[in-house]
Amino acid sequence: MDKSKAKQKKRKPLFILKVAFVLFVVYAGYNILDISAGIRAKQEEIDALKSDVYQLQVQNQELEEAIDSELTDEEIANIAREKLGYVYYGERIYINITGK
Repeated sequence: MDKSKAKQKKRKPLFILKVAFVLFVVYAGYNILDISAGIRAKQEEIDALKSDVYQLQVQNQELEEAIDSELTDEEIANIAREKLGYVYYGERIYINITGK
């Protein structure tokens, strides 16, 4: 009987170690999956921001080209008339209010 009690005493700490190890592995696996999901979400956010940066760079390049190109007097007059509503001195503008 002494041998069986001695075996039980040796097995009990071993069983507790096995359970603790399994719990640790499960906990570590859960943390790895959680961190992986967080990394994936941040990578998607980075990709979206990179896309925004690219679009803004393209827009900036277009604006720089527009600044660098010289406008003719005719182009300036057209912009003033169409966008700003300017008219030449003595010019009359008629607006159709009938909607036709």
